[in-house]
Amino acid sequence: MTKNYYTILAVPLDADPAAICSAFRELAKKYHPDHAGVAGAERFREVSEAYDVLSNPLRRARYDRRLKRGQLRTSTLATEPTGAPGLVEPLVAEPISIPGAPETIRPSYESLLERLMRNFTGVDVPKAERAEPLHFELILSPEEVERGILVPFVLPVLRVCGVCGGSGRNWAYPCAACDARGGWTDQVTLRVRLPAHVLSGTVVDVPLNELGIENLWIRIHVRVASY
Repeated sequence: MTKNYYTILAVPLDADPAAICSAFRELAKKYHPDHAGVAGAERFREVSEAYDVLSNPLRRARYDRRLKRGQLRTSTLATEPTGAPGLVEPLVAEPISIPGAPETIRPSYESLLERLMRNFTGVDVPKAERAEPLHFELILSPEEVERGILVPFVLPVLRVCGVCGGSGRNWAYPCAACDARGGWTDQVTLRVRLPAHVLSGTVVDVPLNELGIENLWIRIHVRVASY
């Protein structure tokens, strides 16, 4: 189910940018770990994630479409009988952390981090740089191929502070919302569903635009293990 960012910020669906910014500022001050301690960290992360999407017109438009589709699917599923015969749920893989598996990706892990940093900061971006695939080899067992599998990929992202806009300062003072850092690193999970009976050698392209990553996409190379 799609997370409702409007509920998290306590704003209506038609809230204008000023209302969204104001709601974020209040909640960021309230739940910042410096004030709320460890207990507020998760809530602060949610508030920041919501603002990161709703403050960007393009991301907000994409999110609104996804939210509407999610609500329609929820409504439809609620009327369907459960336990329908013949339906087999896919297996769910352990989350795969891209930063934690540098040996499985091409180009190099260092190149990946540099691209991600340029994507979020816009600093030192070569004029000739174009979006490129991040190659990832995924080895499936025969059982996973038979059932289909849902693969969670964990990717690093950079959250720019919505209070100071990434400068680290709020007027003449250090920004309390981000501890004067201008932002913070976070992780997001992207779930990729591979259907049953996928063939070895299959290549699957996964766009990352909805995560705010414009200069990379994941290209999964499927290989079926033989025993």
